Amino acid sequence: MNMHKSGLGMLRCALRSTLLWKCDISTMKLVPLCYKVKSLASTQPRSDKSKALASKSIRYYCHSASDAAKESTAATATTEVPQNEAENNPLLVYLAQCKSPMEVLDELNRYPISVNEIAKIFYKMWQFTKEMPFEQRQREFKLINEHPEFSALCERLTIEAGALENKFLVRTLRVTVNLAVSHDSRVVQTLLRIAQEHLNQFDLDSLCILSRTLHEMKSSNAQPLREAIRLLLLDHIPETSNVKTLTILMKAVGKDSPLELKKQLASKVFSLSSEFTSADHFYVFSGLANIDLNHTPLLDTCSKKLAENLHDYSFTQLLTVLRCCHEGKYRNHTLFSSISKHMADTIDTWRDQQVLKILQPFEKLNFRPVELLDVLAERIIQDPENLPINDLLIALRLFSMANHDLKDIKTECTVNLAVSHDSRVVQTLLRVAQEHLNQFDLKSLRILYGTLHEMKSSNAQPLREAIRLLLLDRFPETSNVATLTTLMYAVGEDSPLELKKQLASKVFSLSSEFTSADHFHIFTGLANIGLNHTPLLDTCSKKLAENLHDYSFTKLLKVLKCCHEVKYRNYTLFSSISKHMADTIDTWRDQQEHLNQFDLKSLRILYGTLHEMKSSNAQPLREAIRLLLLDRFPETSNVPTLTTLMHAVGEDSPLELKKQLASKVFSLSSEFTSADHFYIFSGLANIGLKHTPLLDTCSKKLAENLHDYSFTQLLTVLKCCHEVKYRNHTLFSSISKHMADTIDTWRDQQVPEILQAFEELNFRPVELLDVLAERIIQDPENLPINKLLIALRGFSMANHDLKDIKTE
Repeated sequence: MNMHKSGLGMLRCALRSTLLWKCDISTMKLVPLCYKVKSLASTQPRSDKSKALASKSIRYYCHSASDAAKESTAATATTEVPQNEAENNPLLVYLAQCKSPMEVLDELNRYPISVNEIAKIFYKMWQFTKEMPFEQRQREFKLINEHPEFSALCERLTIEAGALENKFLVRTLRVTVNLAVSHDSRVVQTLLRIAQEHLNQFDLDSLCILSRTLHEMKSSNAQPLREAIRLLLLDHIPETSNVKTLTILMKAVGKDSPLELKKQLASKVFSLSSEFTSADHFYVFSGLANIDLNHTPLLDTCSKKLAENLHDYSFTQLLTVLRCCHEGKYRNHTLFSSISKHMADTIDTWRDQQVLKILQPFEKLNFRPVELLDVLAERIIQDPENLPINDLLIALRLFSMANHDLKDIKTECTVNLAVSHDSRVVQTLLRVAQEHLNQFDLKSLRILYGTLHEMKSSNAQPLREAIRLLLLDRFPETSNVATLTTLMYAVGEDSPLELKKQLASKVFSLSSEFTSADHFHIFTGLANIGLNHTPLLDTCSKKLAENLHDYSFTKLLKVLKCCHEVKYRNYTLFSSISKHMADTIDTWRDQQEHLNQFDLKSLRILYGTLHEMKSSNAQPLREAIRLLLLDRFPETSNVPTLTTLMHAVGEDSPLELKKQLASKVFSLSSEFTSADHFYIFSGLANIGLKHTPLLDTCSKKLAENLHDYSFTQLLTVLKCCHEVKYRNHTLFSSISKHMADTIDTWRDQQVPEILQAFEELNFRPVELLDVLAERIIQDPENLPINKLLIALRGFSMANHDLKDIKTE
């Protein structure tokens, strides 16, 4: 055995120094020689060594000594082969004909392969798998990693990685990781080691690819390399004057890069704004989203140019821009309106599916694209049967949430509309959904039921009942716990008690098959239907308490909230969770290097949950969290993080802690973004603190940029002012005038909500009252009863009338 190991080691050493070629007089031929070696791609535990050594095969090639001078060129041949050369390369011709990853591997041993061509083979397999659904992709990865030929290629990579050119080295590492090869495998670790040795030789493109690859890796060895690359990229910024290259750098450094690096990148790009091309405006949006930075001056510059030249951009680019705005919490009314109008004007060039896709980010941005909704509603009403089920569900949700209707389209639904207050397009979609209900799968039924549950419409009630009956018929044949808990989400809290009990009993009958994930989903499922099924909850509580380490922090908090919602008490479970969390916090506080494992979001959720609990055991944990937060915020210089801390500590926190938080935020006022101004209002309201200098600063900026904020945000600002007893006449007047000027973009139901907030602040918004009064006098029948009552109270309390409108 030792001799075998020694011989194999000698062979590897020989192969590192030279590639053996076999050659006849006229033509050099590559002849595969097979050796039995151990698979490096396998993620299975290592068993008997001799068995493993005999399990896989790999090919090597020989050549004559006279051709040794050609070795370097042959070993490092470029993968970017010209077309005529590709046609003469049997391997490339073969790869072009393959239809699946397994087909690539099955016949591969017939072809000569240079080490640089391995990346091409891996990339071809990745192209096939990346288009597959998640579950199918995972199965395919398993088959690939278990294939003898793939293992042989990985072994060869491990031996010959040093012969790879730098550009092929980083690309080979990337596709190897993409194919789900274990990050701790020898092949990946070897490629990482050689990449680290060659780091200073990489060009900018290779550094970016390597950085993105490392960002996706969980290996502990990748972290030092990530930091080294960031330092190298930081050195590249001053000498780079190409916008696309800088945005590629943004993608490379990622969201978790230091704030200083992000700002340097954004500032460098902004300094080149006079040279921007149409493509650059798009790349800036995607680049800033990649580093999670809202650089308002830069985004404003790009938004202006982008809005003026929308015809230069594809549908995918416009969709990406809107998604980036949502990710970066950036709002630009002019840009959003321009995209809406552009899509509406060119509606005939878009498919319904594309229009619905673009409406979804608009919804997340709290923007109502009136022109686009109009033309889509008209198209749906004219031909509702043309929508596939998935698109019908999306359209129904979007139009019901937007409460949008067409004023110029007259249909038979108009008479009923006065009673139901449903738009004609929503009624059309409801009718089509009911007609095709039997074609809906379980997931589609759940989505539809959730949408109907949010609509609160009388017209939706018959459809809700029909879905419940379908679910009632369907679940007796279901023996999958995950599916049954999904059904609980679908039927909701207002479903009949009999249906709830049948669902819970069916789940309980499968208790012997429960997994760790099932125990959690059962808690959330029962909370969704508002049912306390004690035997089922007791079973899950016992298993959950025994295996708390299997659950994330957020899941444990969710379990506690579910117990509270269904009024379920289990002392053993509560004590176990409390002890587990307290022990964890103590450990992390003692060991500062692990403190980041408890992120701010988790701390906030935990604190909120504990705040609602009356248990005496929760008090020590609350105090421990406060101490953690108190230790953390002095070193924090990020405004969203500090406002998140305000949400966490709550109104009953010590006054000293509140003041320290507010003072820290105020010290960063020169760096505030549009989003920050809003979050500061909500943060101060959460801790019940009126910090006048901070609120004055935010009010001034907020009043100057009201178009950057949604209706919900403006309403929240007014409510926060009332809660902390803060008054600012300039801010209130600006909101009133802004609402009056943009009245056509708001629903009648929204305006009374704003008026109600103004009334609580004892402020009389004259401009807004004027335009609303005019609208009500012209069309008083359009207000729902509850909003009519709010409007009546608002106008009578304000004692407001219009001087310029003469009516009977």
